[in-house]
Amino acid sequence: MQRARKQILNNQSGEIQQKLDDLLQDLKDSSKYPERLAVKSNGRIVFLRLTDIDLLEAADNYVKLYVGKETHMLRETMTALEEKLPPDRFVRISRSAIVNIESVKELHPMFHGEYMITLRNGTRVTLTRSYREQLRQLGVMT
Repeated sequence: MQRARKQILNNQSGEIQQKLDDLLQDLKDSSKYPERLAVKSNGRIVFLRLTDIDLLEAADNYVKLYVGKETHMLRETMTALEEKLPPDRFVRISRSAIVNIESVKELHPMFHGEYMITLRNGTRVTLTRSYREQLRQLGVMT
């Protein structure tokens, strides 16, 4: 009888542990993406809210961040930074560019499946044909 009780208690505690693990995983997933980035600039650290970033552009071993009329350099690879950005807010449009979806104003079709993207601040970047499937994230049905 005691072995049966012990087995029942172990099963119940296992279920509780599994529920706790699932809850912790949900919390980790929801906080996976930061709300802002810390960027060193002129001997100080500037905090940039992700919602303020319009465009990220590769520049050798750095990424150039466009925030309105300002630009900041961050020593990071595009791939590493792309993993830190929420995919529902940012989309990679070429090997060297990621845009904030909210900053996109217009799309102009070009030759061979490429598109010229105009941002709200007037900046123009090219969506290359190898990233054409990203048009769905921008709201374009192909």
